[in-house]
Amino acid sequence: MPTEPVLGIPFNMWMVALTWGILSVAVIQLLVYAGMHRTSKRVERAYVSMSHHAPGLLFGGVETAIADDPIQKEHVGVTMRICNHGNTPARITRVLIQHIVAVEPLTNPPKYDESVAEIVDVSLVKRDHFDDPQVFRIPVDDMKVIRSFRNNAGECVPWRLFVIGYVDYIDQFGTRHRSGYGRLYYHWAEIKGPQPNDPGVPSRQAVEQRYMTRNNLVFMTQAGYNYDRERKEGEGNDWNES
Repeated sequence: MPTEPVLGIPFNMWMVALTWGILSVAVIQLLVYAGMHRTSKRVERAYVSMSHHAPGLLFGGVETAIADDPIQKEHVGVTMRICNHGNTPARITRVLIQHIVAVEPLTNPPKYDESVAEIVDVSLVKRDHFDDPQVFRIPVDDMKVIRSFRNNAGECVPWRLFVIGYVDYIDQFGTRHRSGYGRLYYHWAEIKGPQPNDPGVPSRQAVEQRYMTRNNLVFMTQAGYNYDRERKEGEGNDWNES
């Protein structure tokens, strides 16, 4: 039985319009839910970072030169702290930390020495962390230049000591991330006395307090060293896992 037009529009055209309306609502709902899911993942996922324990670099003894290695080395230690600041667990799979003696600026992207990377398997829940102590062996002559900006001939050499690295982790959604770390050694923090940026001559108590609370590794402002990003396929050692 034919159906009478409504408002001059055939009934089958009303049905087509209704069907498209229902489909449009379903698509909009799907897009809204997808956006909510992406937002939830960003809010709830793990955020792992690498930092260092104060005061930063700790300077130890000097190795005695031997025939196989005639260059005297100074032992320089630092204790790294890997922490999950996110709301859900993270699995740490790789940690790399290294030092570089170079003239600013460094290369971008960083040139990491993958031979010093450590393969680990540590799970961190929210606000959990673990420490990773490191020891660098830096030539004594290099450290003299870094501290004074001059070589043995008295020539100005603008060498700097950098500590860089990254931590690889997998969040609970299965996404692989890499968090970068980059710091510059600030040698003035080790000076127990007036510093160039002091407005006047500080008191003995002020100098002692500053030294006790010092931080000799300052944040690198150069792009490419401090970041948190998704890893490219093949970066890291955990891509063969199911």
